[in-house]
Amino acid sequence: DTLPGQADALPSFVMAPGEFVIVAASTNAFFAANPAHTGRGVEVADGTLGSGLNNFADGVFLRNAATANVDAVSYGGSTAAFNPGVN
Repeated sequence: DTLPGQADALPSFVMAPGEFVIVAASTNAFFAANPAHTGRGVEVADGTLGSGLNNFADGVFLRNAATANVDAVSYGGSTAAFNPGVN
C-alpha cells in the first residue's frame, strides 16, 4: 500500500452477531456483479477503499465509533492484523 493507514468513514449501522456486511467502493457495481447476493452492503463515500487494496499484501480494519478495532484481516505479506498474514 502506498499510503498505509488511510481510513474511510462508513455510514453508521449496527451488525447483529453472525451478520456480515459487504463494504464496497461501489455497491451498485458489487450488486450488479453479484446479483444473487441478498445481504447488506455499504459504500465508501469517495468510491475508493483506502488508497486501494492490492493483490499481494494488505490489511483491513473495522473500527467502531470510538476508533477501537473490532475486527481485522491482513493477507499476503502484510502482518498488519495477523502474523503471518492470511494466504
